[in-house]
Amino acid sequence: MAESKMTLVKGQAVPPLPPDENLWDVARVARFLGLSVDGVYRAAERGEIPSVRILNRRRFLPEQVRAWAARGDTIPGDGR
Repeated sequence: MAESKMTLVKGQAVPPLPPDENLWDVARVARFLGLSVDGVYRAAERGEIPSVRILNRRRFLPEQVRAWAARGDTIPGDGR
């Protein structure tokens, strides 16, 4: 059985993505959470939603976004 390798992201071990799941962009996260795109950008910049920056673009690990949403965390003042 092959061992899956963990990747470190901001000091946290992150499992590899399943082959059929890609990183989400801000628009995808906004649709999933029912928030505005601007609200997701602001929350990600403040560290309220887990994300990574890749070449000046904000990307999200779907499992981390799902876990964040399941905890019931909120974004103050999203305005949507």
